Amino acid sequence: MIATGKRDPKLDLLEFKRCDQEVTKVDVDIKKKVSALAGLCTNMTECQLNTYTREIKAEMDKQRDKILVLERIISRMSTRSEDGKALRAELKSHQEELSTNEEQLRISKLRAMNVITDIARKTLFETNTEEAELRQRTKNREQMVEKTTKTTESLSSLVSRMGEQLKLSEETTSNLIFSSDKIKETDEQFTSMGQNIKSGGKLLSKSLILYFGVVMYILRKRLYFPFSLF
Repeated sequence: MIATGKRDPKLDLLEFKRCDQEVTKVDVDIKKKVSALAGLCTNMTECQLNTYTREIKAEMDKQRDKILVLERIISRMSTRSEDGKALRAELKSHQEELSTNEEQLRISKLRAMNVITDIARKTLFETNTEEAELRQRTKNREQMVEKTTKTTESLSSLVSRMGEQLKLSEETTSNLIFSSDKIKETDEQFTSMGQNIKSGGKLLSKSLILYFGVVMYILRKRLYFPFSLF
């Protein structure tokens, strides 16, 4: 007859401690990743956030599996001993930490989603603002170009009118110079005519004097010597 041997309680205790350390290590890693989420989410998209939280949930599944192993170990051990009570307390602590991790992950994910949504909304607003500013700058540039074109056209028109006025002024000046020459020439002609008239007047006076002198001479001859010719 083969005797049925019992499992050594010390082996169960060693297995419990080893598994307990693994659970604690996984728990610490989970808490670090959940805490880091608040800083990482500012550079995450919603898809990246989901991927990150899935990785944490996978770690929680490991933590849960390890806790189940602890439960099986305790079930094989005497629950009346002091060690059994301490192990049950440790198991309960791990179960509570798992629940805390799940709740913290849920809250952290909601906060991260809000941050990502706010950043996306702000980015969209800034993009719309930049587009509006770009449209406004483009409009201002077009208005400036149009204004510059009109100013250039006005200046060109003004220069053209000034050129025409200058040409007209040159023609007027030429006409005035020509007219001045004509006036001067006419004045000289009038001066010459005046001199001629003056000279003619003197000659006429002399002729009249001579004429009257001859007439007087003839009359005197006739009066004083009426019969001298017969």
